[in-house]
Amino acid sequence: MNFWDQKGVPNSRTQARRRNISTRLLARKFTRLLSSRQPFGRLFIASQSFPNLLRRAGASILAISHAEAVEAYIVCHGQGWPRFDLVVLDPEFPSELPVAAPVSPNAEELSVGWEKFRYRRRLTHPSFREFESVAIEASAAQPYGIIIAKRPEIVFTRTPSPPWQVTPTVSGPSAASVSTAGIVAKNSVGNVAITAALHAVGLASQATVDSMSGTVISQDAITDSCFIELQNPPIPATGGLGGPLSGVTPRVPEQVTFNGIASGSTTTVVTGWSPDLPYVLPYSQLKVLTKADTNPGDSGAALIDSSDHLIGFSFYRTGFGAPMEYSVWIWAESVFKAHGLSVI
Repeated sequence: MNFWDQKGVPNSRTQARRRNISTRLLARKFTRLLSSRQPFGRLFIASQSFPNLLRRAGASILAISHAEAVEAYIVCHGQGWPRFDLVVLDPEFPSELPVAAPVSPNAEELSVGWEKFRYRRRLTHPSFREFESVAIEASAAQPYGIIIAKRPEIVFTRTPSPPWQVTPTVSGPSAASVSTAGIVAKNSVGNVAITAALHAVGLASQATVDSMSGTVISQDAITDSCFIELQNPPIPATGGLGGPLSGVTPRVPEQVTFNGIASGSTTTVVTGWSPDLPYVLPYSQLKVLTKADTNPGDSGAALIDSSDHLIGFSFYRTGFGAPMEYSVWIWAESVFKAHGLSVI
């Protein structure tokens, strides 16, 4: 096949092919740069620079002494969503106003932070070394900052008034705790059941799901989830058939959808996530942030992306009118692993 004209100059077909290759390479580089924000955030939190910066910013003793366990999110923001910064929520932060500071750790500090993170998370495969170099490259390629703020009031997305979708069968105050059913799935032994928010079901062993009696067969406090078995349940038309998103962080600013009892069918936008994502490891509560579009009654609702993958399950939102308003979702893959689930 001739890719050159008679004068030894690449013909139009060859030039177009080269442009396509160049475009793909640029796209890969851009994607690599965006994805590098996640490992950089994790490396920085594990480095000594992180607690030192918290101290200089006036963070509480609690946040400084438990720096690696502090609640933090990588958040995409700004005109055109160009920045990925680290937001730290300090429950005892002395100021009502957030404090922002630039981050500029050196490569040696990031390398030490990465080794600490790998050791504690048991990430021994050689391929994980790539994340270290990507993160160090990213720290020099783009500005990066940290925002420290007082943790806003939390409002669990549940309601004590009808209509119920998942209602625990117990007496006392917890009888009013309800949630939206997440998905119908099966566990490793073949039980067909639905997911629900544990903070709504509580200690109940029985629950009613759309007038059907159910039995709670597994619970997991870290992922705020439980699995409720139903006898011969109907398999409704549903989304999320692509299963939980795995191995990558959500895309931003991607439009995602959920269907909650209170909010109905709603479209929202992913704005951030836990720095540990996409690694699903024991004893780590992984979360995704969206705009504050959930309401009381939506707990447990499934968040689904444009590729029909499950992103998360509704957990809580910040208080209405809070200085920082957002909705929080438990990472769907961690719920699937906690209960040994697969899609039907």
